[in-house]
Amino acid sequence: MLRKRRMEKLHVTIHNNSFIYFKTEDQMNTLFQVFNLSEIQKGSEIEYLKIGDTVVKTQKAKDEKECIYFYFEDHFIGIRILSEIICDFFCIPIYSFLVSGAKNINDPRRAINWIMSRQNSIADCSFHCEETSDEDVTYFLDRLRVTKDLSVFVKTSENFQYSFK
Repeated sequence: MLRKRRMEKLHVTIHNNSFIYFKTEDQMNTLFQVFNLSEIQKGSEIEYLKIGDTVVKTQKAKDEKECIYFYFEDHFIGIRILSEIICDFFCIPIYSFLVSGAKNINDPRRAINWIMSRQNSIADCSFHCEETSDEDVTYFLDRLRVTKDLSVFVKTSENFQYSFK
């Protein structure tokens, strides 16, 4: 159950299975997973939830305690909407952010722009992409302000160079 005083850190992951979870000193709870609309299983019991002006298809997870699946046309938009609602409600920033997976070719730039428009920095950030360009890696490193941990696992060209100033 969500309790305002227990929420310490909000973690957001954009991956093949995008999710949002809270982590406290003693436990980690996955609250929301976001999928594309095309991933709804036929015969699934779907409920509708109005978030702002948007009606979203949802489903309570059968295999995880207190996790809700959300289905959006674009999973990045879904993660962004849900994260903003949680951050605003609990008055907390996003603590960690992970962009990963082969199908997220456009997400690194969108994610960085979104995070940096919401807050001045992020404590923990990871960029793990199998398919990316040198320009995306440079964009990522130039614009992101990380205060604690940064991990970058990407394949760059042989000529790629970056100067950490």
